[in-house]
Amino acid sequence: MKLKRESIKLGNEYNGKWNFVIMDNDAEKIEAVEEALCEIKTGFSIGGEEKTWGDYCDQCPCYDDGYGSGFWIEIEDVPAFKEAYKAAKKSVK
Repeated sequence: MKLKRESIKLGNEYNGKWNFVIMDNDAEKIEAVEEALCEIKTGFSIGGEEKTWGDYCDQCPCYDDGYGSGFWIEIEDVPAFKEAYKAAKKSVK
């Protein structure tokens, strides 16, 4: 299982964001790790609402094709996102 940054060129609204997907041959494991990751709090809030990594998930998985949903992460938040991914992966056996 790995977290892969996708190289995608879209409109200006995506400048400063990177797209990540979870990849693996085990569809059930991808889904479980993605669900765990989506529940992890980011540690910051917007408008007084605490955010989770699920708020950055596009909800378009293709588990049977070997990858999960895309996560659109601001570049400055990438280190925290990667740590959350490691925690989610570790929590799923």
